[in-house]
Amino acid sequence: MTNYIELVDSRAVEVTAAGWTETRKYHADTSDTEAAAAGIVAIGTPHPTISGIAVTQVSAEPIDSKGCHVSVVYGGDDDDRLANAYGEVIEWDLATSQVHITNVASAGDQLHYPTGASGGTAIGVDGDDVQGVDVYRPAVSLTIRKRVSVEPNATYRATLFGLLGKTNNSSFMGCGIGEALFIGARISKTDAVRWEIEFNFLVAKSAGTTSYAGIDGGTISISTPGAWDYVWFRHTQRKIDDAISSGIASVHVAKVYASGAFSGLQIGQAFTNP
Repeated sequence: MTNYIELVDSRAVEVTAAGWTETRKYHADTSDTEAAAAGIVAIGTPHPTISGIAVTQVSAEPIDSKGCHVSVVYGGDDDDRLANAYGEVIEWDLATSQVHITNVASAGDQLHYPTGASGGTAIGVDGDDVQGVDVYRPAVSLTIRKRVSVEPNATYRATLFGLLGKTNNSSFMGCGIGEALFIGARISKTDAVRWEIEFNFLVAKSAGTTSYAGIDGGTISISTPGAWDYVWFRHTQRKIDDAISSGIASVHVAKVYASGAFSGLQIGQAFTNP
């Protein structure tokens, strides 16, 4: 068994904007540096008196045939320094992606030439086909990494599984009901005493359109679709004064994702196994 004695020049402490760092030095009564470094303390072990830092590095160097010096460095990583009170680091990614649309929301959003020509709200009408167009729409993602001090158990993992592919049924991270879609999670061990749960979400906003111009000249009113509902259209053609006009015959709203209680993820609160 290796014995360790702390050296008199031990416990060098540095305090910066990034937090505390402390180095402790020991004499080990073995020349086996690998055994000396491995036996003193595990990476990730919390500091005995300074909260928020843990062992980040252990090194050993030989001094003679009978012993070596071991250095133990305590500090925090970037995630620890950036995390909120619940050990969470939150990242938003705001971008755009292409989607295919087949009509504009209102007949007034599309001009037709010559004067009197009519294309209704359909885009790219060619005979019986509505070709549509690829456009850019917001594509927002949210990633949350949460450090916890216990391994998430099977019951908690079952909660994650049950919420995959669902939208939020109450306000969540500033998102309204139905705007956040839970698309995945990863659980991994980060050090000797901590685990990390990474949550991934997609975020969308409802276009809020509740009425469309029908081909018969009337208005087709619908309930406000959810952010992740799929709105689709049946187009048709109509002959008016010997001219063929294309437009919307009906509007359909498909609820393609179920909703769930994201409170079960335990984001924004201290973690405990259920």
